[in-house]
Amino acid sequence: MPLDPGRASSSRILWRVVQRWPSGLLTQLLPSPAGLFLVYIFVMEDAEAASNEALRFQMEQAMELVRQMLGISVQAVGFFVAANALLIGYGVSQKKSGVLLLASLTTIGIIVSVVICLNSIGPAVYVTLYTERLLLPNHITVSASSLRIKWPAIYNRMDAALNIQDIQQREQEIRRAFSARSLLREIRTFQLLSGMFLLQLATVFLTLVVFHYSFF
Repeated sequence: MPLDPGRASSSRILWRVVQRWPSGLLTQLLPSPAGLFLVYIFVMEDAEAASNEALRFQMEQAMELVRQMLGISVQAVGFFVAANALLIGYGVSQKKSGVLLLASLTTIGIIVSVVICLNSIGPAVYVTLYTERLLLPNHITVSASSLRIKWPAIYNRMDAALNIQDIQQREQEIRRAFSARSLLREIRTFQLLSGMFLLQLATVFLTLVVFHYSFF
């Protein structure tokens, strides 16, 4: 946990003033109570820097994990989108309903890959939001703003979870926020993908019944 912002800033200001004093004056003050107070100021400044640096390192690790998982998700989605386009083109040209059915299943692959990605980055998002609140209390931050704008429902659940004092209850609420059921229900992109899957599935039956495509 970082030091109190007001106390830490006061210590920083006092230490900067002390650094400008003549060295002889510092030597005279060291054995006195005033000298002990100056040592306290130095320790406070050093402890605050070490604490904040550790928090920044944790936030960098969390954000790096988020970037890696999003990169993997983009690659997986790109693969399924390309496979979907190729299978649809081949199925229509060859009049094969079975190939069109395989194409519709790639939509399920997109949904599964994105859900797994978002579920995996849940702990990293939790650490990032928590660290931002410690380092920049009452400030507008990048991670919190992005989550609040893009996925407000998840942000509201994360915000409520971060206000829970009991760690086990907090982590349980975070798991619920990033569960597959919650993601499928609260993110509209998954609803659109589900509609696309049903549309392609209906197209498969249409080609079998109306256009008399062979299955394979």
